[in-house]
Order: sequence, then structure tokens, then C-alpha cells
Amino acid sequence: MSTLLTHPVGNENVRQALQGLYEAHQLDSFATSIGVDDSVSLDRLPSSVRDILQRRRFRGIPRQLILQGPAREIVRNIFVKAPSPRIRHLGTDSGPASVFWVNEGVTQRARRRMDRAGADLTSVYGYQQFAVGAFEHAKDLGLRRVLELPHVHWQATVKWGDWVRSERPEWAPTLASYNLADAIKASEDREIELADTIVVPSRQVAESVPDTDRELDVRFIPYGTPDVLPHARPVSWDGQGPLKILFVGRVNALKGVGDVVDMARSFGRRVEVTAYGQLPATTFPALDEFLATVDYRGTMSRSEIMEDMGRHHLLLLPSLAEGRSLSALEALSRGLPAIVTPGTGVDDLVEQGAGVVVPRGDRDALFGAVESVLANPGLVEQYSEAALRIARANSWAPFRQGVVDVTAGV
Repeated sequence: MSTLLTHPVGNENVRQALQGLYEAHQLDSFATSIGVDDSVSLDRLPSSVRDILQRRRFRGIPRQLILQGPAREIVRNIFVKAPSPRIRHLGTDSGPASVFWVNEGVTQRARRRMDRAGADLTSVYGYQQFAVGAFEHAKDLGLRRVLELPHVHWQATVKWGDWVRSERPEWAPTLASYNLADAIKASEDREIELADTIVVPSRQVAESVPDTDRELDVRFIPYGTPDVLPHARPVSWDGQGPLKILFVGRVNALKGVGDVVDMARSFGRRVEVTAYGQLPATTFPALDEFLATVDYRGTMSRSEIMEDMGRHHLLLLPSLAEGRSLSALEALSRGLPAIVTPGTGVDDLVEQGAGVVVPRGDRDALFGAVESVLANPGLVEQYSEAALRIARANSWAPFRQGVVDVTAGV
């Protein structure tokens, strides 16, 4: 009994699923674009290449289990990192060299593996927007199909996109990357139809799953936090100097970036805002204002961002809709207090004392939460202590076991 897992790139939730399956001796193989195992040294490579490969390192997974073909993903990365917006667009979700184009090659490898695998292969584990081709083939072969939904369903994205056009029109240009083609929407719906079991990481994702003609087997298996460092100490702030605030995520409207800019402008020198994340493919006045207002540092590896979290006092993620924010989970593990919305999908953890949960799109509530910290510096350490406690109690271990159970049909 084993599982083929397929994903074009591989975020932390993918790594954790792989680890769980491999440690349970249930991983048949992993179909992806670029996958680097522990045996590969990256030290002598150019930094641009090293950064890509570092993000695609799958520690503990043997090379022979990684089915990869890097060419398309290398091309996509060249485009998305280009200084020219016109060239960057080529690698975006709506461009010809998108991650969906990359996934076509990944699906081909997954199908070939299914054809060659023996009776020991019993299930295929796929991900939202990337699984339909593999699932169609798996169904023909009588294999069990498990679908993970890292994000809300496309209908929820459309709803919040309409809200942005009405309430934050200056950031509407960033919605282009969310204007999914009808074929992508249809494939997302088809994946749900094909899935035997659906894994959701947060309440908002579960609530976004549309009704179907059959009863769906939906399993709530929340993402966890990274391990807390052995000698981790709470973050503190004495009220001297600016409150250092961190934003991590794609620079677009659904991440609430417009509220981040307005907050930074409103509080002026009382705050210092640092931002990491991928820029939109196009330029427009609101983006220019963002770049002039915050300390934008581009894209960095997960480990580098987590290290930089220790130099800040507060994480600010006013997302309108995503899934379960990996950045927020990482921040909790570093003891970084957070101001979030339910749109991050981590409100269930933050509301336990690690910060403040504010309504989506409510600038007054967000400004009030920041003002409360500015007026009461001791809240930083109080929230931080809670963040570390919450992180220790919400590791990735239950998620890994949950993946093992659902692929086994438990």
C-alpha cells in the first residue's frame, strides 16, 4: 500500500505530507518540477540558482523517489524574476509560462509512474488546481484519490475580488492573477468531483467547498507550526523607537496589502514596516505608493524570512481570503505576535492570545489593534509568550499522521 504525491513546486505543507508518508513507508514517489535531495551541495552554485534549488530541497526524501523535470520551472522562474513587468507577466498565473504550464509536465510524469507501478500503488495525493489530470488517470486505474485544498475555492476568491473592485479599486490591477481561465475553474470543480477524500486546513476553506450531488468526505486536518527553537525567548519592545512590523505574502489586494500601506502612512514614524513577497506583473500608482512607503525586500527563502522575523515586533497579515497562512504559522513558532484577519485561516490560533484578530477589510479595527500595541508596549511580550506556547502545542505531527490516515482510507 503506497501513495504517489504530485505537486509542481512544493510548499511546506507538501513537504510535511511527503515526510509523513515516507516515514510511514507509504510513499511510492513524488512527481514535481524541481526536487533536490540531501545529497546535493548547493554551496558553489550562483546565488540565483541556489535560491531556487534551496526552496525545492526535500530533506529526507531519497532521490530515486523524486520524479522531476526542471526545464519548465527554470523558464518560469527566469520570467517571474525579470525586472521588466512585461516579461514578468509571462511567468504569472495568466501568462504562457505559468505554473499551470509547469504542471502539465508534472502530470505527464505522474501518469507514467501510475502506468508502471505495481499493485502496491493504491492512492494518488494531489493539490487544488493541479490534480485533475492525475486524478482522471488514477480513476481509470482504480486508484484512491485524495485532494488537498490549500486555498479557498475559486468562488470565494471571486467574491472577495468583487469586494476589492468596490472598496479598494486602486488595488484592482493585482486581481489579474486571480482571474482564472474558465478551464482552470472547471478543473478545480472536476477535482472535487473526482476526489474520494478532501483535506482542508482551515475553517474558511471547509466553508468554501461547494455543494455537490454526492456527500463529500471532507477531513479537517490543520497545518501546523514549525518546531520552536530550543532556547526561544519571547519578543519584547520597550516602546522606544518605531514598532517594527512585518508583512509576508504576495503583494496583491487579496492579501490586504492596501490596508498595510494605509496603516504605515497613518502611523508614520511610529512604525517601521518591512515587506517580503512577489510583486505584481504590472505597475500602477498604488504599487508605487507601496514601494515608497514600506521597506520592500523582495522574495527570500523561507529560512531567511524566519530568521528576519526575530528582528521585528509584530506580524501584520490582513488577508481577505487564502487558506491557512504558512507565514503566520512560521511567525508563531518564532514568537512573533500577530494581527490577522479570519482570511488568513490562522485566526483560531491567534485568538488564543498570540495577538489580535480583526474583521476583513476593517481598517478602523486594524488601526486600533496597532494603536493598542503602540500605547501598551508590554503587549508585545505578552502576545509573544502566548505565540510560543501555542506553537509548541500545534506542531506539524498531527497533520503528517492525518495525511497517512486518509491515504490509507482510515
